[in-house]
Amino acid sequence: MTASSMSSQIPDAAAALQLQLNGEPVSLPAGSTLQDLLLARGLDPATHATAVNGSFVARDARGTHKLQQGDAVTCFQAIVGG
Repeated sequence: MTASSMSSQIPDAAAALQLQLNGEPVSLPAGSTLQDLLLARGLDPATHATAVNGSFVARDARGTHKLQQGDAVTCFQAIVGG
């Protein structure tokens, strides 16, 4: 089997990230950032807090925080008041 015939048999899974958002499976293009995920899901980045694999990700870091295969993202709307 040649290298070119092998590559045609490999599924295009490398082009997509499989991860979890609040426990639900999500698929995104490879190279996506946390900001990309929020926008794709229609979540307002200004009103939601985020964590990836249990670590808080600040709002200004979301655009550069590249998501990885299997990441577990937690996102929730912050509520302030008493």
